Amino acid sequence: MIELKLTQDVTPGHKFALLDIKKGEQIIKYGEVIGAATVDIGKGAHVHVHNTTSLHGRSDSDPPK
Repeated sequence: MIELKLTQDVTPGHKFALLDIKKGEQIIKYGEVIGAATVDIGKGAHVHVHNTTSLHGRSDSDPPK
């Protein structure tokens, strides 16, 4: 069992760091790489678009076709 204290409010359904993540390191969710950290992210911190970048692109930031 892991005991973790969140360091920020995290909206239900959003992610938080189980371990410290250094800038540039991969973000892994359910064993799959989902992005990379754009800044250092501390254990227990909210992990979302403000501190990550997608390695696959984001539909909300892609130019319209």
